[in-house]
Amino acid sequence: MPAARPDVVFRELTEEWVLFDPVSQLMHVLNLTGAIVWAACDGETSLNDLMVEMDQAFAPPPEPEALLGDIHETVERFRSEGLLL
Repeated sequence: MPAARPDVVFRELTEEWVLFDPVSQLMHVLNLTGAIVWAACDGETSLNDLMVEMDQAFAPPPEPEALLGDIHETVERFRSEGLLL
């Protein structure tokens, strides 16, 4: 898994989560999937560990193929926004 930039601020606001990038001065609103993926961007969490965590967060759990696609899409979004190391 990729590693998040340590200067990006991650906060929960009511029922959504936000990332604030102090370099670009942009705020990014995340859904539950995005928040879980961001929290796992520690450079150490395995894809299997993340899949287990995601399964536990949703009822009913998503299909593994769809979940894997969502994870990859979310990480790519973080990467393209410059939020990862």
